[in-house]
Amino acid sequence: MFLFVPQSSNNSQSFSGFPPRQSYMSTLSDILTHHAPVLERIQICGSHSFSDPFAETSRLLSRLVKTHRERLRRISVYRILIDLEVIKHICMNCPALEELFVMVEPDKLVNLCLPLDSLSPMTLLQNILADHVHHARSLKNIHINYSPGDQFQFNDAPVLSLEKAVEFVKRCDNPSITQFGCNSRVWLVSIFSPS
Repeated sequence: MFLFVPQSSNNSQSFSGFPPRQSYMSTLSDILTHHAPVLERIQICGSHSFSDPFAETSRLLSRLVKTHRERLRRISVYRILIDLEVIKHICMNCPALEELFVMVEPDKLVNLCLPLDSLSPMTLLQNILADHVHHARSLKNIHINYSPGDQFQFNDAPVLSLEKAVEFVKRCDNPSITQFGCNSRVWLVSIFSPS
C-alpha cells in the first residue's frame, strides 16, 4: 500500500484539495487498522521533506505495528523524519519485517539526554540505529536516508564510507541483513564478510 502525505505550511489548512495533514493521517490510520486485515507492506511518502518527525506519522506507524505486527514485511517512509523510538518500536515488534527504509536526522541527537563523550552525532546515531535494528531478526534490507540540508550530506556523495557501513552492519549483529543502504549508496552485506 502506498500513502502520500501532503505538506502544508499550516497543519490546520488543507493543501491541494487534501484535508489538513493531521486529519488526513488520522483517517488513514483508522482505515488501515480497521479495514486492511492483511497489510504486509506500507510505503509512506511526503510531498516534501519534513524538518521534524511528524507526530501523526509516528502514531500511524505505532497503530499499524500494533494491528499488523505479525504480517508487516516492509515499512518504507520517504521524506518524513522518523523518531528513533518509533524505529525501535518497529524493530522490536515486527517479527516478519524484512525491509525497512527510514529518514533520520543526526543533528537532532544533540538534544537527547545521552552522554556524547567523544562520539559525533553521526556516530551516535549509527550506534543507536544499529542497536534498534539488532531486534529485527528477519530484516534483510535496511536503508537509511539523512534529511536534506543535513550537514553530513555533501552533494550526492554517500554519507557513509565503506568502513562506516561495515561498522554499522557489524554493530547490528543481525545475520539476516543482506543489504544496507545510506542515502545514495547501497552495499551487499556479503562483501563485508570474509570469504
